[in-house]
Amino acid sequence: MKHRFDPTIIREYDIRGIFNETFSEKDALAFGKLFSTLLDGNKIVNVGFDGRKSSNLIKDALCKGLVEGGSHVNIVGLGPTPMLYFSCYTNSAEAGIMITGSHNPSNHNGLKIVKDNRPFFGEDLKEIALMGLDFSMSENSKGSLNSIDIKDKYLNNLLNSLKQKKKLNIVWDAGNGSAGQVMSKLSKKIDGEKILLFDKIDGNFPNHHPDPSEEKNLIDIKKTILIKKYDLGIAFDGDGDRIGVVDDKGRTIP
Repeated sequence: MKHRFDPTIIREYDIRGIFNETFSEKDALAFGKLFSTLLDGNKIVNVGFDGRKSSNLIKDALCKGLVEGGSHVNIVGLGPTPMLYFSCYTNSAEAGIMITGSHNPSNHNGLKIVKDNRPFFGEDLKEIALMGLDFSMSENSKGSLNSIDIKDKYLNNLLNSLKQKKKLNIVWDAGNGSAGQVMSKLSKKIDGEKILLFDKIDGNFPNHHPDPSEEKNLIDIKKTILIKKYDLGIAFDGDGDRIGVVDDKGRTIP
């Protein structure tokens, strides 16, 4: 098998492109096989994904490539990127791959990778692309595929880190991104009132673009804080690894 990746998808910190234009299931399959050859430890790879319409297709192709390459794959499931990273600590996985387009438009998707609990990026990604140009491997399955549920353990870890000294009335905005379910469960454990905005995971992002670094995407949370006179607002991006914070006056805290 030889494979050429579109050069525009090999970025500094991840792989990302437009689904079925610059990034496809074939890319995910090839990456899984190639990445497996670089694993020299327990070859356990945890895989998570966001709520985009293409993420399940990419997940299936990626896992197929990983298993054919001899990796022992654990599907962590739909959730935020930090949950995938956390899972790699809990089962001592050699690597973790998150399928996500992050805060990009809904037709984008990609891969965020960690190896030995450190980012796999830069020259490592370029090496994968070069390996694909001269590569061969049989399609016989040599690995394994399993599913693990990490959400409750991840949530408990977050709660154990929290030291709350006073009640906080918080507006939460998931932007229909993959943090929605975890965000909803977390909000119920915080002492104080809560309002949830767009917590239903929807890869089309029907309410606003899931990038809290853009002021225009914080309009709803700011209005709600001012109307309800709440203390704080927290907005997540598409895969829940960055936040926007708004104070009680409706001002963004950079």
